[in-house]
Amino acid sequence: MLADIAASVRSRRVTPLELVDEALRRIDALDPALNAVVTRCDEAAREAARTHSGAGVLAGIPVLIKDLTRVAGMRTTSGSPWYADAPIDTEDDILVTRLKAAGAIVVGKTNTPSFGHQGVTVNQVFGATRNPWNLACSPGGSSGGAAAALAAHLVPLATATDGGGTVRGPASYAGLVGYKPTNGLIGRSSTPRWITFSTSGSCAHTVADAMLEVAVVAGTARGE
Repeated sequence: MLADIAASVRSRRVTPLELVDEALRRIDALDPALNAVVTRCDEAAREAARTHSGAGVLAGIPVLIKDLTRVAGMRTTSGSPWYADAPIDTEDDILVTRLKAAGAIVVGKTNTPSFGHQGVTVNQVFGATRNPWNLACSPGGSSGGAAAALAAHLVPLATATDGGGTVRGPASYAGLVGYKPTNGLIGRSSTPRWITFSTSGSCAHTVADAMLEVAVVAGTARGE
């Protein structure tokens, strides 16, 4: 799916702005029941889409970033009241840098339990995320916001992390593919060093989509 969408942008059959507007429309319509998206950057996303070159492996694809990862111009709360009013980030984590370089456009952030330390996605800042297959159920955690957003087709791409099954669990609860790569395959530029078992992973609709995302973001970070 991701490769087909990007090919449509590169061939000018669809524009990045059309994709972003559709993603924002779907978030408006469907997310109030899900609470998967906790922060939005509509105007920044539209401006990025308007000035997009139309190139890249992920050309024009709207992406949601898990709220453990820094995005310039947005706040990273990590789902914790301690950081609910944290300063706006001034730089992107390396994961976001690589996604943007491949042509993806950030449209917002997804919910996570506080610091990603639970198997359900709920916190004191944003509340609980619901599973689109059954709103009475959780999509798991800690990447439940990403899994719910993908399962509801809010966006084609949403980032996830995995320490003790926190990509793979939500993926299984939402009918998706979950992949935790070998530690070190995807470099980290802000995750505390004591979380040596945690890594960025991939939650996607197909194995091909998961592997495309990993291929884009793989590589060491400075100092690793």
